[in-house]
Amino acid sequence: MKKLLLIRNLSSSLLSVAMVLTVAVPVSAAAPVQAQPTDDTITVDGSKASAAAYKINGDNYFKLSDLAAAVTGTDYQFAISSDDAARRVDLTTGKAYTPANNQPTGTTAAPNSVNESGWSLYVDGKKADISAYSLGGNNYFRLRDVSKLVGFGVGYNSYSKTASIVTHAGLKPGAVVAADDNSPTGYTVTFVYDNDKASTVKLSGAFSFVPVIKGRGPVDFPTFTPYEWTPNMDHFGDYTFDMEKDQLSGKWIISMPLPSGAYSYSYVVDGKKLYDPMNNEEVYTSTVSDQEPSKINYTKTNKSTVYVPFDSKKQIYNWSYLKPVADPAFKGTKMFQLYDTPDVFDSVVENEMATFNHPQNNLAIYLPAGYDPKRAEPYKVLYLAHGGRGNEVGLFSSPSHIDIAENAMKDGDVEKFIIVSWNSYASPSDKVWPSWYDWKVLANIDQNIIPFMEKNYNVVKNSSGRAIAGSSAGAAVSHFALLHYPNLFDYYGIWGCGESTAVPADYSPYANTSIADKTVMIGAGSYDVKPSGTADPVIKTIRYEHTYKAYTGLRDVAGVKNITWYDGHSNHDDNTWSYMENVFIRDYLWGKNNTK
Repeated sequence: MKKLLLIRNLSSSLLSVAMVLTVAVPVSAAAPVQAQPTDDTITVDGSKASAAAYKINGDNYFKLSDLAAAVTGTDYQFAISSDDAARRVDLTTGKAYTPANNQPTGTTAAPNSVNESGWSLYVDGKKADISAYSLGGNNYFRLRDVSKLVGFGVGYNSYSKTASIVTHAGLKPGAVVAADDNSPTGYTVTFVYDNDKASTVKLSGAFSFVPVIKGRGPVDFPTFTPYEWTPNMDHFGDYTFDMEKDQLSGKWIISMPLPSGAYSYSYVVDGKKLYDPMNNEEVYTSTVSDQEPSKINYTKTNKSTVYVPFDSKKQIYNWSYLKPVADPAFKGTKMFQLYDTPDVFDSVVENEMATFNHPQNNLAIYLPAGYDPKRAEPYKVLYLAHGGRGNEVGLFSSPSHIDIAENAMKDGDVEKFIIVSWNSYASPSDKVWPSWYDWKVLANIDQNIIPFMEKNYNVVKNSSGRAIAGSSAGAAVSHFALLHYPNLFDYYGIWGCGESTAVPADYSPYANTSIADKTVMIGAGSYDVKPSGTADPVIKTIRYEHTYKAYTGLRDVAGVKNITWYDGHSNHDDNTWSYMENVFIRDYLWGKNNTK
């Protein structure tokens, strides 16, 4: 078990592996040492190799014949032969290894005493100045010594307890996902970064996991690495690992088993964060001004993401819906468009004028593939609210929101629909935190945004064709819309209510109203709790309980009949939001088999 964001040091201890040729060995007079079967794994270019191995003085030792068989077919293959009379083993580089008949295999379970061997090793006819051990009548040599003589790379991953042999075939820079029967997840991902001038390189990304639980989690809890993953775990947060430099190529390497998902990652090279030059995409990002939240600074940045498939035999939770759809028949269009934002009067809640900083504001609009402005059947629309300190550009720059929708359309779980997002920081009185005034956002949606969409796009013009959803402070908007603007939408997603969400002490004023017939999916991350000792003023409540209070009030007091609670598997983060959004789109919106 590891604490969240703990950075562990990767052992750089020398991996010593010895190899055996099945010949009789005279025992030397040196004092014997103990050897026992190793619990480490050996891989060649990331694939598990079959090898009988022992651990001697804390180092790994392998049969020479196993090593020769493992590198056969690579640039570093070698043949082996022996001369009993001369007590000599010869390695001939560049030649394929031919296994000897009746060669002993396996290891003994009990510890064995081993002595230094008097045999010599010759490489291409030249004697190598290295020592050897004898065990069970066989010769063993240090792998690190032999690797320098033959040329292949070696390494050791202390997280997974894996000894690795690396040839050029396994050193292509980037992130490589490979199906692997020996991996607990069914897949192994190898990250390779090419920079032989760097002193240290770390891999940082969304590589931690927590057990899936029902209900609210504990305040303090451990997280787990990919090497500790079990099928009952799901995604949680970030983790940082040291990478090991391969002495052969100068490249930095780490391999790990990963379950299904989309993993954003970066390298930390001598303390500087860098995205993978072999795997990056340019995306728009944005920042919100503390002085004027409605003013957004737009910039371009890079992002590295690796996608891992789902293995139904080894995994439980399928996150394949985060991988971008490749079929152009389901690739829609994202656009940003200005709309007029005249001041609007709110007659529903405050009886007050909602004013805006700018005469026009920005809408983010997604049109599904094949959008037809003249289609006889108008398109339905999901209005997606961003969270605190966010905005519509950031929401659309995160590819998962669009990818989730397009995967659901491709799978036939929902009809093609439009997505709209906006900047909720539109009023001069808005603050970065505790966020905006929800009544102003809804007045703007009601009087400016929905009319703009109905005028310019082929959309349904009643609540049956509209849904609204949001996470964190965006959940405040959806929750507020349900209570005060039920005529606008029929479907509501309320996920992880932030502290800005006004959860009424009494829901009875909303009983016997039209909200009883609305469809509501509400939930929060099981680990969305206030950590003990936190000084962050933003985290004022246990958000899980905050959201659950809204759920019971809507269900038991307001009388909402079609309302369902969902436990997210993670925290107040994109892992929870993505999970909620996928369920909402596939099971609650406009699908052929939707019964919600």
